[in-house]
Amino acid sequence: MTHLLLDAHLSGRAIGRARGHDIKALDADFLPLLTTLIESGRSHPGCLLIPNSFRNEDFGPLISAIDRELQEVPPDEWTNRIAWVQRS
Repeated sequence: MTHLLLDAHLSGRAIGRARGHDIKALDADFLPLLTTLIESGRSHPGCLLIPNSFRNEDFGPLISAIDRELQEVPPDEWTNRIAWVQRS
């Protein structure tokens, strides 16, 4: 099972499980956090950035897009990976 954190702009609550992924929301802006990690030379487990065009009511398409990305990229290639979620 993959553990995912979503930015709270999509959901301000614990979401639960969808398609085998454990999903929770975190009230944080991930881009500055990633910038800090990269600048300090620290590693991170990988990050999918979600454009503001996704809204709460887009939860189904968002999960589909995340699921597609997780299936296309092998788990061992996620370390330090940063990608934008794409609509299908």
